[in-house]
Amino acid sequence: MGSYGGMPNIKNFEAIVYCSDLDEKVDEQLLYELMIQAGPVVNVSIPRDRISNQHKGIGYVEFQHDYDADYAVKVFGDNIKLYGKQVKFSRNVQLKKSVDIGANLFVSGIDDSVSETTLSDAFRNFGNIISSVKIEKNEKTGKNFAFISYDNFDASDKAIANMNGQMMGGKQISVEYAFKNKKGERYGDASERLLARGK
Repeated sequence: MGSYGGMPNIKNFEAIVYCSDLDEKVDEQLLYELMIQAGPVVNVSIPRDRISNQHKGIGYVEFQHDYDADYAVKVFGDNIKLYGKQVKFSRNVQLKKSVDIGANLFVSGIDDSVSETTLSDAFRNFGNIISSVKIEKNEKTGKNFAFISYDNFDASDKAIANMNGQMMGGKQISVEYAFKNKKGERYGDASERLLARGK
């Protein structure tokens, strides 16, 4: 049935289908049961945060053959909804670069009129976003926020330079690197950039 969870453990990068905009309730078992309808599945992986164990809305499915992967994208296309959320399937992703490298941003001060699609489209101008953009509300302050993760630091640096302080929906948004732990350390530090260059 293949293996589940953890970071992608891919043997054949030519037979990968990249799944994005997954609802938080989607797990490896459900994704496997869906994708097996297109052909033999070798591996299903939904990378999760090491601390919260929550996934970021992306998954990788490795088929036995590349033509199975092509067939899956054609068959499922834009027709599949899981838990009411439209899932996107693609083949043109460089999986090795899509592993979370730490180019994670925290966007705050988001106006109620700004949709997740609008926010995603604005930030997609600076590079490849590797997780679905979800706007959440801070229950204490009542303010909206979102996390945006890129596959490289050039993109995240450009996003901060261009979007921090910009007006969206009548409010000024704040864009900075997200905290990565309770010590107050943020993503985007020198060690992470060094590791990213080695990938």
